[in-house]
Amino acid sequence: MDEAKMTSHEMRAMIKDVLGPELEDIKKAQAARDHLATKGMLSGGQVQGNIKKTDEPEPVGRFIKALVMARGDPDRAHTFATKNYGEDSMITKALSQSFDVSGGFLIPEVLSADIIEFLRPASVVRSMGARVLPLNNLQMSIPKITGGGTATYVGENVNITPTQQAFGQITLSAKKLAALVPISNELLQVTSVAADTIVREDLVRALAMREDLAFIRGDGSEATPKGLLSWAHADNKFSVTGSAEAAPAALSLSTATNDLLSCMLKLRQADVPMTNCGWLMAPRTEYYLMSVRDSLGNYSFRTEMVTGKLMGFKYAVTTQIPVNLTVASPSIDDASEIYFVNFDDCFIGDAMKIRIDVSNTAAYYDGQSVVASFSEDQTVIRAVSMHDFACRYDHSIAVLSGVDWGAVE
Repeated sequence: MDEAKMTSHEMRAMIKDVLGPELEDIKKAQAARDHLATKGMLSGGQVQGNIKKTDEPEPVGRFIKALVMARGDPDRAHTFATKNYGEDSMITKALSQSFDVSGGFLIPEVLSADIIEFLRPASVVRSMGARVLPLNNLQMSIPKITGGGTATYVGENVNITPTQQAFGQITLSAKKLAALVPISNELLQVTSVAADTIVREDLVRALAMREDLAFIRGDGSEATPKGLLSWAHADNKFSVTGSAEAAPAALSLSTATNDLLSCMLKLRQADVPMTNCGWLMAPRTEYYLMSVRDSLGNYSFRTEMVTGKLMGFKYAVTTQIPVNLTVASPSIDDASEIYFVNFDDCFIGDAMKIRIDVSNTAAYYDGQSVVASFSEDQTVIRAVSMHDFACRYDHSIAVLSGVDWGAVE
């Protein structure tokens, strides 16, 4: 064929024949790279290239079960996973590289991200929309505005005084959370997805409950995250005007409504952008608000609350907000708290790697006495995660204290 007389169509066909296979290989390589990058962003860090995400059911539960069945021995755990899940299983590959020389097993980021994903609905603070950031180096600084710029009217030929925003920063520094979860050995020997799910759910539930207690009421000591109560500005903490114990006659629909509106007003007066606000309360408080009636006998809040909202904002309930607090003024010994928060200003830093230890001879405290797992035919799973909590603007939190609404004498 005379190349000088080739049509454009003939030239494209020739180029496709010569370079087509190479172009396809390049496209596949780019797609694989983009896939890994996307997984890395979703899991908050770099994804290990030789651990492929699959549709395996309950990977976290299977990972833990393999460790338990092998009595914590890494070689036996890998053998168990290979036999039961196959050589190409994500669990098998994860076990081949997850032994931590400092003790225990480091769950790979792919599986750790899976646990954190299940933590989101289990933890009320996470479920309300607090922003999650990866603490790849166990620490991160977040900028915050400590003073805003101002504007002034000026006359003709008068210099404009420049103003600027003042900035500071808050630092997320990973704190260690350890959870002990005793599991029945009989359950661990059951080969079903349902059993694996129970193992994962027990682990997630233990982490979520302790997380919420820290993220809501943590005192900010060296070993504990600083929670909402400690982050809130002093001007945004106030007590109820109507108490069931101290002033029963003063507690009414009107006073309860005004107290809730005062929480919202605290944020409005501080010019907090109400972009993702919500309530946190104890179950007792929720039941009181759902039972309050107006003068005509109609439920005042129930219709809206069954949709998950209170006064137009979402709300969540947790037993990690106590109902046995002592308040001096008014004098109450079974008080609780209500939080109204713009969760867009709240940040959770996750280290993205969780360590797992297993033992069938360990002892643990169940809240009342020390229990020997060996005599109870149990295996104790210890999960260690690293995270921190911070609020970028202390006026984004309002705390209503002395709440004894619905208290039963």
